[in-house]
Amino acid sequence: IINSLLSLVVDKTMYGINSGKLALIVTEQGKAVTEIIDERTGRGTTILHASGGYRQEDKQVVMCACNNKQMYGIRKLIKTIDPKSFLVSWIE
Repeated sequence: IINSLLSLVVDKTMYGINSGKLALIVTEQGKAVTEIIDERTGRGTTILHASGGYRQEDKQVVMCACNNKQMYGIRKLIKTIDPKSFLVSWIE
């Protein structure tokens, strides 16, 4: 719990009180991922169509703006839908 608190203090100090994050979720289950994000967090999403660089397989990138607390929940939620998915986040 101390690490979580320290992380929160550092985030707020570096990025401000109202900072948000942008999640980019690479998945093959875009529709299911968007549905669970909307249902559980109330956040809107955008699906971008992509192609893997190595195998050229079709992928979807789900884009979602959220706050730090929601980012943690989204990270856990997407793994229940697509265990092979991965999430990249950055501060807006």
